[in-house]
Amino acid sequence: MDFRLAAQPASPAVERSSFSDVSFLGDSLTQGMQLYDTGLPNAHFCAYKGVGPNAVVNNTTCRRADGEKEVPMEALASQQPRALYILLGTNVLTTDSDYTSFLTYYRLMLDMISQALPNTKIYVQSITPVRPEVSKKSPGLYKERLCEINDALSAIALEKGCTFLNLWEALADENGDLIEDHTVILSSHILSEVQAVCSRVLILSKGALVAEGTPEQLSEKLSPGIRLRVTALGSSDTVLPVVEAVPGITGVQLVSEADGEVTFTAETADTTDRRAEVSHALSEAGCTVLELTAENRSLEEVFLALTGETADVPEEPETEPKGE
Repeated sequence: MDFRLAAQPASPAVERSSFSDVSFLGDSLTQGMQLYDTGLPNAHFCAYKGVGPNAVVNNTTCRRADGEKEVPMEALASQQPRALYILLGTNVLTTDSDYTSFLTYYRLMLDMISQALPNTKIYVQSITPVRPEVSKKSPGLYKERLCEINDALSAIALEKGCTFLNLWEALADENGDLIEDHTVILSSHILSEVQAVCSRVLILSKGALVAEGTPEQLSEKLSPGIRLRVTALGSSDTVLPVVEAVPGITGVQLVSEADGEVTFTAETADTTDRRAEVSHALSEAGCTVLELTAENRSLEEVFLALTGETADVPEEPETEPKGE
């Protein structure tokens, strides 16, 4: 089924007051709607960073934007909203793997919600498009795959008596990419998730904006140089001093040493590629190079350096529904 044909027809805009007795269930994209007073301040939100439909089905305790914890189904049951808008999928579909389990959980979730909220009109929202630079970093978020999943979601929505809303049509350009002048907000402390999905990042600490830019720009802000990751044959006592003596290398840190192999990182003073010099120095010292790559600093490192806080680590989602 083509999700574009199954979607609710477009209708005129309504006043924000129309959303005062509705709820939004979603992940970090939905959570971002809570950041601004000009959004929907009177709506109810069951929005939790990094979650998928499996968290709802398995009654997982999730953390809200304000830090409080709750079980999504318990929160929805207490709200009994007139309407419920669901937007789940982007954060758990970043890997290009089989998505059958995602769809199974989605069906089970809709069954549970329909039973708990018999008088609530349920809207299933399509997965949104992303920018090309995001799909390059997250191999599961390419246009064709997301459209296939939206086709399946639209069929599930109709099967379960729900209304399907086509966000794709409003947010995608002619190439199926997120329109450049549109912004989808992802509010998260799971920085591996942010680095995989976002093309621009704002870092807040204690209510203040401390940095903004692309992940690459923030990495450069932490240090203008390049980090090399090297594995070579030899002992750390031999290998590390050789690399420390290479001009332009400002620091060397041991990562691991075992079975006659040493893995370490080396920081450069600037953006000059020093891989050739490092490789030559190690070869001259009789230390065979097994691996030598340049790597970007993670957002976790940038966040820690700028704020002194540690980032959250996402929980591993279950691959199959319980009891299946």
